[in-house]
Amino acid sequence: MKKYLLATLSLLVITVGVAYAAPSTLITGDSNLNKQNIEIKHIKSFGLGVGQPLGDFEAVTEIADFHPGSKMLYSTNGYNSPATVDRYDLSDVNNPVLVESVNVGTGGVTSVNIYGDLLAAAVPSSTATNNGYLKIYNIAEDGALTLAKSLRVGVLPDMVTFSPDGNMIITANEGQPNDAYTIDPEGSVSIIDISKGVASATVSTANFRAFNNNPTSIRKSVPTATLAQEVEPEYIAVSADSKMAYVSLQENNAIAVVDLTTKKVTSIWDMGLKDYRYNCMDLSDKETNIDSSKSNRIKIKCANVRSMYQPDAIKAYEVGGHTYIVTANEGDSRDYDGYSEEVRVADLTLDKAAYPKSLTAVLDTQLGRLKTSKEEGDFDGDGDVDQIIGYGGRSFSIYTAGGVQVFDSRNQFSRITMADGTYQDDRSDDKGCEPEGLGIEEINGSTYAFITLERCSVIMVYDISDPRNPVFQQAVSSEGDVSPETVVIIKAEDSPNGETLLIGTNEYSGTIAIYQINNK
Repeated sequence: MKKYLLATLSLLVITVGVAYAAPSTLITGDSNLNKQNIEIKHIKSFGLGVGQPLGDFEAVTEIADFHPGSKMLYSTNGYNSPATVDRYDLSDVNNPVLVESVNVGTGGVTSVNIYGDLLAAAVPSSTATNNGYLKIYNIAEDGALTLAKSLRVGVLPDMVTFSPDGNMIITANEGQPNDAYTIDPEGSVSIIDISKGVASATVSTANFRAFNNNPTSIRKSVPTATLAQEVEPEYIAVSADSKMAYVSLQENNAIAVVDLTTKKVTSIWDMGLKDYRYNCMDLSDKETNIDSSKSNRIKIKCANVRSMYQPDAIKAYEVGGHTYIVTANEGDSRDYDGYSEEVRVADLTLDKAAYPKSLTAVLDTQLGRLKTSKEEGDFDGDGDVDQIIGYGGRSFSIYTAGGVQVFDSRNQFSRITMADGTYQDDRSDDKGCEPEGLGIEEINGSTYAFITLERCSVIMVYDISDPRNPVFQQAVSSEGDVSPETVVIIKAEDSPNGETLLIGTNEYSGTIAIYQINNK
């Protein structure tokens, strides 16, 4: 596996719109980019997409989890109609075997999570704008699934997780509108209490109506919608004591806090904007080509652009008795037939005071191709854009439980993948590498984050034992595995081969990759 000696890179910095001097330090922690404690090696890739043309089995594998007792991996399969839960025997990691595909409902399945001998599945309604279901299955010794309980939850449950104590199952119900934008259900979070057993499970659904009439800085783009309709809960992280849940509201650029005792949303954090004047990025897919022989030169721009963080996956972990929230800052817009906020910079009217070089800035080779929102940036209401605002932080971040950012990887993902040749320049005008999935695991006394870069087909690994000073470990990829969605970490004591394993599900290639994590 390659090592990345970023200190040796020659950096090409371009300023756009308003002239800004490149900062002397472009990212935090450069000196720590080579301190590797672990090494990850590819063992095997499997699944329906192996050896098939890319894209032919798109969405075969998205969300997965592992059952130690039976050595089975359960993965959602969006290629089947309706989507199924595929059960793979991993008892021999060099020869995984598909055992069966389980149909869990006419609306398919979006997410699975395992605790003990229970598997929870998030199941949308066959009419996506209606309330969906949580289905709970017993896992037999041989891995077979038996339905134990089916419960109604909010609209479009898209992610499910157990609380660390196993007493609750929580679903993030996106409540997405229909494509015509004539039906816009409310987003919500359902809390299922199984403390008295699955047979006695009860459902409480927390909504966001209390925030509809309150003054708030939380982003809302559709004028006719309420905030409760606009929020689309994406992902859930639960504190170690199972008392609080943190929910990413991706399109709103926010995180909601849910009290799991009162089962109510108590607050919403606005995540603010990332300043690309000091976090230089490649923001165009049409810039002038640089001599390909100088492969260690990076094409990035310091520009008068700010971008919403908009995390997809989030996870919680503890350090010194304090809870920290880790976010994968993918970015997303509202883009439907009936309503779309997307517009490119070239189609904006820029404020001439803010962008004195506006005629240059809107060129395709500069900022013209960058996707932004027609609803953002006109601060004084005069019809022109005072600040270009894009989608996604192109990074991962760490926050305190109170919403204070203590770390952001800034432009490390872009720099590392550009140096390695895995960066996809045709995504520069959109959201870059699109950090999407996230896993956290303690290995030999250190805590590691595994962040999937969907568009660069790489899993980035960081030691986050010190939340204020994460240390890059390795960029993991394997041939034929494209668009990693999520990761599963299997501890050595639970692993089929006795070693710590990293499982990556790859949406576009329809493959699942197995990696082994070794100490260096």
